[in-house]
Amino acid sequence: MSLQDGTIARSESPTQARAQPKQRLLIRHRHWLVAGIVGLILFAVYLDTLAPSVLPKDSGRFQARAYVLGIGHPTGYPTYIMLGKLFTYLPVGDVAYRVNLSSAVYAALAIMLLYLVASRLTESLPAVIAALAFGVSRTFWREAVIAEVYTLNVLFLCAVLLSLVMWRERRSDRYLLLAAFLTGLSLTNHLTSALLIPCGGLFVWLTDRRTVRDWRLL
Repeated sequence: MSLQDGTIARSESPTQARAQPKQRLLIRHRHWLVAGIVGLILFAVYLDTLAPSVLPKDSGRFQARAYVLGIGHPTGYPTYIMLGKLFTYLPVGDVAYRVNLSSAVYAALAIMLLYLVASRLTESLPAVIAALAFGVSRTFWREAVIAEVYTLNVLFLCAVLLSLVMWRERRSDRYLLLAAFLTGLSLTNHLTSALLIPCGGLFVWLTDRRTVRDWRLL
């Protein structure tokens, strides 16, 4: 025990002293932990409903072209094809199933990032509800269980949004540069990502107009 400012303070036991850093670490990474749980729950849902093998139309073409590293129909989707090739090496199911699985992985990661974005804009519980609701929405769920480019597109979108929100919080240029890099990379998957450029620019301008006048950063 020690006397501090006229009050009696108890010294911490060694066990308490060791527990405090762990508690602080858990609090600091709480949002990432919740994001992981939400992502795993939805990944289990997608895995249970995943298309089992070859699919018709565009999905079938993506399955075949990922296997042979071919060129998809315009605009080619090079990033999706190359990442899909990596999934074809997994020792589960047939090749078509493995490419379908890639969409489920992208979808689960996208939901994790979506929660992290929402948790920085509101409380944790509404963020969880929003992420889960989006994850089981009809359109998104449908794309998460077949070979298609859209869940990867959403993953890029959420990554850019998270980078921009973190830049707004911390005002570190590295997050802004990361957002720019991810936006450019997303264009190699789906050209609708070009909409991120004017929207991201407007977000930066409304947040801190001085950044737009930094020509070296631009």
